[in-house]
Amino acid sequence: MIENLLNLNQGEELIDFQLLMRGSWVMLAVLVLVAILYTVFSYRSVRKVPTKGRKLMVACLLIALALLITIVAMPAAKVRYTKAYRPTMLVLVDTSRSMGVEDKRITQETLEEALKILAEVPLDEEVSAQDLRDKMELTEGQSRLDLVRALVDHPDIDLLRRISDRFDLRFFSFDESIAPEGGADNAAEWMQAREATGEESRIGSAIKEAISRYNGQPIAGAMVFSDFGWVKGEDPVYVAREMERRGVPIYTIPIGLPAPPDAMISEVIAPEAVFRGDPVTLRVRVESRGLEARDSSLNLKVNGEEQEIKPIVLEDGAQFVEFKFQPEQESGIVELTFEVDGTDADSNPKNNTALHRLRIIDEKIKVLYIEGMPRWEFRYLRWVLLRNPHLQTRFLMTEGDPDLPKMSPNFMPGFPSDVRNIFEYDLIILGDVSAKYFKPGQLELLETQIKEHGGSLIMIGGTMHAPASYQDTPIETILPVNIGVGQPRVVANNVSPRLPTDQALSPITTLVDDLAANQRVWSQVRPLGRLPVLSGPKPSANVLLELPAQKTSESPYPLVSWHTYGKGKAMFVASDRLWRLRLEVGDKHHSKFWGQSIQFLAMSRLLGQNKRISLQTERKRYNSGEPVRVYANVLSETYEPVVKDAHTVVIDHPGFEDARQELKLIPDPQTPGLYFGTLPAGEQGEYTVGPQAHEAEISSSVEFSVANDSLEDRDTSAKPELAQKIANASGGQVVAPVELPGFIDALPSQPMQRVVSREIELWDTPLLYLLLVLFAGLEWYLRRRESLL
Repeated sequence: MIENLLNLNQGEELIDFQLLMRGSWVMLAVLVLVAILYTVFSYRSVRKVPTKGRKLMVACLLIALALLITIVAMPAAKVRYTKAYRPTMLVLVDTSRSMGVEDKRITQETLEEALKILAEVPLDEEVSAQDLRDKMELTEGQSRLDLVRALVDHPDIDLLRRISDRFDLRFFSFDESIAPEGGADNAAEWMQAREATGEESRIGSAIKEAISRYNGQPIAGAMVFSDFGWVKGEDPVYVAREMERRGVPIYTIPIGLPAPPDAMISEVIAPEAVFRGDPVTLRVRVESRGLEARDSSLNLKVNGEEQEIKPIVLEDGAQFVEFKFQPEQESGIVELTFEVDGTDADSNPKNNTALHRLRIIDEKIKVLYIEGMPRWEFRYLRWVLLRNPHLQTRFLMTEGDPDLPKMSPNFMPGFPSDVRNIFEYDLIILGDVSAKYFKPGQLELLETQIKEHGGSLIMIGGTMHAPASYQDTPIETILPVNIGVGQPRVVANNVSPRLPTDQALSPITTLVDDLAANQRVWSQVRPLGRLPVLSGPKPSANVLLELPAQKTSESPYPLVSWHTYGKGKAMFVASDRLWRLRLEVGDKHHSKFWGQSIQFLAMSRLLGQNKRISLQTERKRYNSGEPVRVYANVLSETYEPVVKDAHTVVIDHPGFEDARQELKLIPDPQTPGLYFGTLPAGEQGEYTVGPQAHEAEISSSVEFSVANDSLEDRDTSAKPELAQKIANASGGQVVAPVELPGFIDALPSQPMQRVVSREIELWDTPLLYLLLVLFAGLEWYLRRRESLL
């Protein structure tokens, strides 16, 4: 009875009861006295009414007044009671884009699992291979999220009833963020409304946030339905360890295939720019799994028009496909689109295409070649440089015939004395020249050209001066190798260069297409005679050719290496006998190596670094909404940094007139002449960062593209190993979808009790007002019956 009056629910048992009065006791006493006096005054002169009737009316009036006084006094009850409750089970469903993948199930095991989830075959019976083949088409068009929906609706699994009978069930969906709780009224309908559209899967963050919403409440665990393709957010394994300390196990239910049949273009190896009319080799890396020995094709389109289709046979792994392309247009951008046919079994056609933009230029690379005595390498390289139509080369001989400048305009009488004359060169080749040849400040000038103006340097080592004489000079800091001390290194006649594994596909040292044949070409470069002493490559160096170590305690000798230095690049060629590449083939390989080296080093400057205003972006490709960082290096006519309050550039979206906008760049306080600014990446498409109209002749421009390039689209493999790590770290369990019934039934779910203390207002109980109306009405009725009204 008391439990009902106190509005206690079923399963709540009263332990203690204490009455509280919120009104003033003095006021309460006054009201009681007034009530008594009022009653006595009302009935003291009523003599004609029988005593029994008068007593009944007095009693009714006193009870009504007592009830009214009770309401005014606002009584409350402080109660303590036990409350039974069930622990909470959280269910988290991944709605990132990879959950929309329609896995192509071609093996008997994966096909059987999908058909059982879809309730097309019994859960606990063996299914023949013929039955599976007959029902294979039923799995087509079913995404991973569709399978989760099927699990919720499965009549034999009966997921919702099994969980809700023993736990308080809470549903969440998540992708890059966790959605508000839902599904309480109709979980099946809630699941149907979920869509796999999220750009990222932040599993760890979602688990942590969902559980944090129930802090202080008993949680039986969290069931996570996902392919576990975690890409961003908090590390889910770290979060799982934190949940283990809090006593919250995580039960992972992996959905999707760990290696779905898939063909993709993972990489395009091609230059960013080439000279007009020069043939270029385009290498496309095609990866596939689950499609071994299937016939396919790779299609090349140029500016949207089909150029060439190459038939290929897919391999389980990676393979390279090459195209030969010779641009015909004079200058500008060529769009190269590659597309691989993944066949009907391809689970993810979104990663079958790749785009590469090739810039065609019609300018010349300006080269300054400084050499000492005319070595054999110089004699052959000189003709390579002079025959190349894309080069404008000047030579400076520090030793030999002093009358060469008089006989040929290609030779200079001395090192340029004007700063602007040295800064105009894109590439400087430094042979076996003594550092003492240069006047004070000239080597610093060379460093400035490389570091700040984006020029490039090639040093061809020798046993007389280079690089030994350049220790403790600016050139030493530019080189990608550490200069050693001692007598020149003598190389045995049977030792030849080899290509390091990580640089086997370098655009500089690739002389023939076949990797093995390319190594054979380089193995013919011997004997190498004597080489300068080096202390190994610098940490930033890319070693393109090396000589095997002579002793086990030594490292390989860096024969050819390069690295970036400031805005430019520097290469060191330790041997002056690369002319041996001419053996039996003439100038074929020798000229190709030097042509590729020069183009690789000088091309970036030719694309705009030699302008007085150089514009750059951090990347060439962004996703919508990402910050695009723009830089401008502004120099005066004498190539000195220009310091001003701001520098304005123009952002153009070709084809969209309203998209043109100005961006004001602010100065970098640490670097005079450098300005930077940020804008959000806009809609998908191509953008150009360029100068204002009055600076067009002295400024470069830079292009970038905006696309929706989601990792969820590129790699759709399920990651069951991550699901296992999360479960192990949290003290949970990995559960196969078809094993859910037995798993849920085996979960411990002891009902729990806790003591609750709270105050309950008694004065506004409906029963009091009902009794007040009853007794006041009865007293009014009796008075009316006795004709006292």
